[in-house]
Amino acid sequence: MNIIRIVISLFLIFIVFIIIESMIEIRQLKITRYDVYHNKLPKIFNGYKIILMADLHNCFYNSDKIIETIKEEAPHAVVIAGDMLVYGDNKMEKNKKAIELVKNIATYADVFYAPGNHEMGYMVKKNEEWLTYENQLLEAKDDNVYYMDNKVIELSRDDSVIKIYGLHLTDGYYKRLIKKPLTTDNINKLLGNTKDQEYNILIAHNPDYFEDYCKWGADLVLSGHNHGGLMRLPILGGFISPRLRIFPKYDYGRFDNSNSTLVLSGGLGAHSLKIRVNNKPELVVINLNKD
Repeated sequence: MNIIRIVISLFLIFIVFIIIESMIEIRQLKITRYDVYHNKLPKIFNGYKIILMADLHNCFYNSDKIIETIKEEAPHAVVIAGDMLVYGDNKMEKNKKAIELVKNIATYADVFYAPGNHEMGYMVKKNEEWLTYENQLLEAKDDNVYYMDNKVIELSRDDSVIKIYGLHLTDGYYKRLIKKPLTTDNINKLLGNTKDQEYNILIAHNPDYFEDYCKWGADLVLSGHNHGGLMRLPILGGFISPRLRIFPKYDYGRFDNSNSTLVLSGGLGAHSLKIRVNNKPELVVINLNKD
């Protein structure tokens, strides 16, 4: 009986620790930096700086820090890899605040915003709340905000170009436990074909299909979705993914595959179970370099 009480007591202490630690961490912000090299990058884009952010989920604890960091870093572009919102939250005032944050960011750099599964959830419903949000995003193009819903934008400098693609996958590619196959043909139908001689950046919320993105022609993939695995354990890494995979392969950080790189943000917020342990919200600073 005493052993059972001890086990229950330790479990409750552990739960309390997780709750307190998560409340502390979600109000902090870390900056992570990567130098990415590729021989296809045009020389004129050498030093092109991108800030990657993802999975804010209407958590505005660090809004001022986010703006301050972006202002100080002076990037050429800010990439939002989805899930600024929380699907089903049904609080338009939070969505308006998310739009205001995006527009504020756009005063310091071009913003390329591709949807995640939470935006996708709203899209399916097509309710007034989503249509209002989407219209504000589309109208913000005049304010340097580009909504990348299966779209491509060509960035030109002199006679050289790089391309930024924004991928919107449907609900079937976010199912828990079951991984739906994604082929090059599937991606071609959504985004079109890539050209081997061009440097292609793909904003794709779900990192689990990194190998498929590489086959399609992505040279740099920018993702989120997995929240760093919620809790990060020494050596083992992220504990669980939104698809309920224990210690997922793509949990957080940088991954290289042949001639492509995945940069996977740990995210800026949380939803439902707001757990972040050893996993502070982050902005990712990426410097592109000619190899």
